[in-house]
Amino acid sequence: MARQQTRIKGGNKLMRKNIALMLALVMLFTMIAPMSASAASSNRVTNVLTMGEDEYTTVNDTYLVIQDDEGDIGSNSQRIQLTLDNAEWKLDGGTDAALISALTTNTIFRLDDGTDQAAGTSTLEITRQTSTRLEVNFEFDNSGPDVAEIRIPILAQVKDEGDATITVNRLQSAVSRSTDLVFATVIDGDTVTTVDGTITFGPDKAEEIEAIVIDETVPNALDDMSKMIEFKLPRDFEWSAEDDLTVTATGGLAGSGTFVQASVEDAIQGRDFKVSLADLGISSANSNETGTIVIEGLYIYSDSDRFGDVDLTVDGVLSEQTFKIAEYKDFSLSVDVDGDLAEVIAGQWENAGEETGFELPTIVIEENIEDSWVSGRKVTVDFPDWIKIVESDESVDNMNVVVNEDGVEDNTYEFTPTRDGGAMEIELDFDVIAEAGAEGDIEVVVSGRGLDDEYTVVVGTVVPPVSVDMEMVEIVIGDSAQPVGDITITENVVGALKDGELLEIAFDIPGLRIHSGYDVEVVNEEDSGLEIDDVDHDGNTLEIEIDRESDDEEGVIVISGLQVSLARTPATADYDVIVGGLAVVNNAEEDGDWFEEFAAWEAPMLRVVTDRTREVRSIDFVIGQEIPGLNVAPFIQDGRTMVPLRAMEDLLDTELRWNPTSRTVSFRYNDDAYVVAIGEQMIKMNGADWHEMDTVAIISQDRTYLPASQVADALGDVSYSWDEITRTATFTR
Repeated sequence: MARQQTRIKGGNKLMRKNIALMLALVMLFTMIAPMSASAASSNRVTNVLTMGEDEYTTVNDTYLVIQDDEGDIGSNSQRIQLTLDNAEWKLDGGTDAALISALTTNTIFRLDDGTDQAAGTSTLEITRQTSTRLEVNFEFDNSGPDVAEIRIPILAQVKDEGDATITVNRLQSAVSRSTDLVFATVIDGDTVTTVDGTITFGPDKAEEIEAIVIDETVPNALDDMSKMIEFKLPRDFEWSAEDDLTVTATGGLAGSGTFVQASVEDAIQGRDFKVSLADLGISSANSNETGTIVIEGLYIYSDSDRFGDVDLTVDGVLSEQTFKIAEYKDFSLSVDVDGDLAEVIAGQWENAGEETGFELPTIVIEENIEDSWVSGRKVTVDFPDWIKIVESDESVDNMNVVVNEDGVEDNTYEFTPTRDGGAMEIELDFDVIAEAGAEGDIEVVVSGRGLDDEYTVVVGTVVPPVSVDMEMVEIVIGDSAQPVGDITITENVVGALKDGELLEIAFDIPGLRIHSGYDVEVVNEEDSGLEIDDVDHDGNTLEIEIDRESDDEEGVIVISGLQVSLARTPATADYDVIVGGLAVVNNAEEDGDWFEEFAAWEAPMLRVVTDRTREVRSIDFVIGQEIPGLNVAPFIQDGRTMVPLRAMEDLLDTELRWNPTSRTVSFRYNDDAYVVAIGEQMIKMNGADWHEMDTVAIISQDRTYLPASQVADALGDVSYSWDEITRTATFTR
């Protein structure tokens, strides 16, 4: 497919005429709206362990996860307290110092993209206050990708039978308070039995459960090999002898081998499975060490309509426990993602020369229960509108598919499955591109009349190639050579700015002209490897040629000293600054097969005005309270609030001049010259009488004092208010 040289389209964008008013209203609402101090994190534990009394957790067993849902944690310092109940912060055989080291070393700061931040990037300090209480101080480093969550390992010794919990107390932080998060269930017994996972199965077909793991909590707990292991299922469920069992014993127990299918049948009594340790081939190996038994190959079956969780009760020589091993459903499908989430750069090809897209992880659609997926009905895989499929591929099991090829080069993939055997499964692989300006998670929606539900999965994230930092600029009609201020363009991904292509920055105001004399620099050229070549401008567009791509860290380009003028008079409104060019957007074409958006970044950062907006300023005078730097205070005389004129210099953005000969004070304000004579009531402006006060200007403590309200009246755009309760006079301009 031919590539077309692309340029930013400018001059005809919709102007945002009401942005200024809207911003003012938003600011006003923000000032008067009540503030809240709510926290916004979600807290959880990764695993709920089953443990014996006085056992220790180890690294990777379970973590406390504090997720920054609303971005309130940000880069601010956080101070929280973690309190255990029915457990103590303790490392098996370790000192307090070893505990703190293990906690600090194994705490994880996980980024928005799902990867883990390099150790030592964010700050962390952990203190053990008591045996059950930790204080944790941390601060996210969001100079790169934002930190999404902190994962703190729960390294503890559990105590008595029951739940062991952790409580998160916010001391000085945006972290939400969470109480009694269960991280372990403590069993009062000599053994702990768990299952490696749960399965989903349906009626009329036996399914293999996950491996059952039996751990001794004390050595020699299982020392009588003639005693029976008992596994009991709920009513309406039964065991099925479908295959041999695989039995493995380690540690203080020995014996690995096969428990043949015929023996399995003998051990099954409907919903009960009973067998001795000796029959399983288990023997004692080391009286000083705890042992573990793993049993694989047990099948369960049901033909009932009592759908829901299936719990297993263990008993006999084992400590009695009940826990979930399966979910029993009439039908069940799953849509999952296999592989790491993709990072897709908006507006770009993975390889522009070959026009290849970004590879996504595999989407797997499969039946958990056979016949849950209705054969012969169309399935639709929908991507967001700002994604287009470049290539697709499918791999199937127990099915045939007919693919609607019209979806390729669009954002929809459709196929119709027909059953060819047992449980149907399809693996879908896609290469995609994203439109310039897009950002966020790539959510894929899988739907169809043959599915039991609509499924949504996230397959990746779209990242803009660059971020742009600049301040809103006022462009005054009639002024020339107006400074724009610094513009910083930072790559979000290493290599995002493509070599041999132009980076273009357009100021989308009709008749705007860029002046020469600006400076463009890669401020981290040595560290990033990014290099630029020719820099030029054409009308309202600045052009920067990328000579070498960054290869080590994200490059940063700073544009400074930029000045602009208007060759004609545009409407007063807000106008866009647009960043584009083939250096950042290479998958757009006029009337092409892919996208037609050429701007990698745009925002209304130019405000055309007839006069430059002045900053709102105010000053308060409290009767009897000294003014900093002047050592004098306002006072009331003859019912008039008298204020020192010198204290208003900053408010008026002027400088007062005292003439001892004429005993006058003069100053300039809004290009007008004002003069006040001591003992006179008249304020003169530009040599003529302007405003007559109802009292005279006086000198007190070597300062010129005027009545507050009369100053405001004379200057026109300065307002004055009086608060009787606080005895405060306020001037605002």
